[in-house]
Amino acid sequence: MTPAIDFVTFSAPGAAGAGSDGSRTTPATMNKELLNTFFSEDGDGHARRRLLDAIREQRATGTPMAREFTFNRFNVALDFEAKQVSLRDDLTVGPQGEYTLGLNQFEKALEEL
Repeated sequence: MTPAIDFVTFSAPGAAGAGSDGSRTTPATMNKELLNTFFSEDGDGHARRRLLDAIREQRATGTPMAREFTFNRFNVALDFEAKQVSLRDDLTVGPQGEYTLGLNQFEKALEEL
């Protein structure tokens, strides 16, 4: 079964849009939805283990570096120096398809699944 897709149109960067059900969707809300979509679409056990292993490996070595992972729909960039994770949805063009969050926040979310 193909998942339903809710398209959101933004009139300007940072502006709120309306979902297909008429609800207001802010960029922050949409980005949180993007994270949830990553977990449901690409965040299976194998992907979570690979990401957690990379985070733990970096902490063990202490080497500042960046790692990028390409999954079916999402690309995930771990920037250990900036302590940030960037998600990019290959099916969504523009800022709506990108989400950056803290490395610790992402690690916690991975562990809680």
